[in-house]
Amino acid sequence: MVKMQTLFNNFSEFLKVANYVQGLLTRERERAKTEVERTSFIYLQNRITEAVDRVHMGLLFSNTCLSVGVTDLDYIITVDGRIKAIIEQKRRRCVNDGYIRVNYRQYEVLREIWERMDVPVYYLVKTWNGSFRFHLVKLNFWRHEILGRGERKDDYTLIPISEGIQCDATRLVDVLADILR
Repeated sequence: MVKMQTLFNNFSEFLKVANYVQGLLTRERERAKTEVERTSFIYLQNRITEAVDRVHMGLLFSNTCLSVGVTDLDYIITVDGRIKAIIEQKRRRCVNDGYIRVNYRQYEVLREIWERMDVPVYYLVKTWNGSFRFHLVKLNFWRHEILGRGERKDDYTLIPISEGIQCDATRLVDVLADILR
């Protein structure tokens, strides 16, 4: 799991790495032989730019010296102009003990959205174990865990993926369609 505070505290070094990767992608894009390759490199460059902006804004918010929770939302799904669901996507190589850990601050922000707006919030966890599997778990009141000490302390929420629906990509489309009706 990425420790965002590490990136906030070392923004200039993070920016240097991001610029280096951007340069590699630019060179590869210039050598691309197909439109799909060029478009792919541009897409990846845009995602890196967004990541740099996200870290920079997080740094600015954290410098306010307030207890600020900043998170981005992966998907806000509207149907006929109404918000029907919010989905936060996570990807894990494996799932230990039937749980995944997510950032506690992000969970708190999503839970507040759920409570104030009465909009269902889901975690969509994509795992790999020989093939891709999806776990769609509706946000609930889950266990809080603190790992580490001092400045290396991290707050997590444990999401029991067994509470959700486990399926392949084909079934996921049907499940999402049911939710959005």
